[in-house]
Amino acid sequence: MMLFDQVRQFASKVSPCYRALLIASILLLSSGCATTLSYDPSVLRFDVPETSGDLFAGSAEVQLGVTGTRVMAERNQGFMGNEIDSSSIAYRTQTPTTGVRANAGLAKPIDVYVRSMVDTPNVIGAKYQLVGDADKSMPGWRVTFSTEYGHYQQSEDEGDSQNIEVDYYDYSINVGFRLDPHWLLYVNNFYSRYNIEGSLGRDVRTKSTINGMSKGFGQLIGVRYQLPGKNKKTSWLDKPYVTLEIGNSALNWLSTNDNDGNRLSSNQHLNNVDRAIGLSVGFSWK
Repeated sequence: MMLFDQVRQFASKVSPCYRALLIASILLLSSGCATTLSYDPSVLRFDVPETSGDLFAGSAEVQLGVTGTRVMAERNQGFMGNEIDSSSIAYRTQTPTTGVRANAGLAKPIDVYVRSMVDTPNVIGAKYQLVGDADKSMPGWRVTFSTEYGHYQQSEDEGDSQNIEVDYYDYSINVGFRLDPHWLLYVNNFYSRYNIEGSLGRDVRTKSTINGMSKGFGQLIGVRYQLPGKNKKTSWLDKPYVTLEIGNSALNWLSTNDNDGNRLSSNQHLNNVDRAIGLSVGFSWK
């Protein structure tokens, strides 16, 4: 009892400022770092409505942008050992990203391409010219159809074990208008589907499994400026270009289940919009 009285007397002598600091320190120790299960939807693509125009013709570019991140599950581990399990949450954040893309012609109206951005599926796709052609000297309408498949997987066994695997399917119609040999405007309309399997946690009793599928539509508005080449007749690396793209994708969650097979109500309503903006710099060759 005497010990309790001494503690109470000590607490009464401590100033309010020090008491607030003590409370903040206790809260910090009771909190901790979070382990998340997340991926970035493949929104930015820098796909113009023109093919390369010939066999072995193509282009390559580097990309910078800001896009959405989908956090499917999160677990907070406190320093004092107390675990706050919030594995059923799902939300969206905006994050910077970088990537690359390369296109190659198989024939005048057909291209194949690969593209990849950080934390998004690695994509392989094909594009077919429906209206217009790849002749940049001819103004007019351009329309292409593209289809692509991508895969993303990330695993980590240290600490709170996590694993996520995403299969991605996409179809798009890209409509644009070439003003002159340098300027091309376009609107890319696409439909995407994501099949997702993931798990978070090492202990069987507390392990959370997230299995789900989402699909939705998106639209990108872009402009490409093709710089004048040094020598259009002899140089094959003489066509640098810059592309600016902005748009969004609305994903609708159809089903997301936990490790007991129950639908997660917080994920059922994750129908918000992923906005994206980006810039790419590259060159084309014939």
